[in-house]
Amino acid sequence: MDTKQLDYALARLFIDEGARIVFWHDPEHEFIDFMNRLPFLTFGDTTVHLIRLDQVSALATKIRLECDEPDSRFLLYAPTEEPDSADDWLLDIRLYSRSFRADRASIILDDLGLENHPLRDHLSQRARSLTTRSGSRS
Repeated sequence: MDTKQLDYALARLFIDEGARIVFWHDPEHEFIDFMNRLPFLTFGDTTVHLIRLDQVSALATKIRLECDEPDSRFLLYAPTEEPDSADDWLLDIRLYSRSFRADRASIILDDLGLENHPLRDHLSQRARSLTTRSGSRS
């Protein structure tokens, strides 16, 4: 996904859908360099603050989101898998917020208008196997 597609997808979440908090997990680290260059995002008059969950404690994040800036918008980025519910210190916030994924399978599902993504793993595995096969034929 290029940055133009990324901007469009995030703008749709924050502007069109009115999301205040969006969680973005990137376990393959595909966008970590992109995220390292940005202090915040701007969509028109809307500023979205970025929080790297691998660099800020869950308690500090929770205080900032709920006490310090309860009306601000945030993109919470983590270069990890989403934690299990039992280990997720931000689960209460996650339950009323949105999730974002920038992998190819998620983009296909979003383009189809499917909000529940039970096919994401299948499509991701299928894409990897096609990439592996096409790479081995060279």
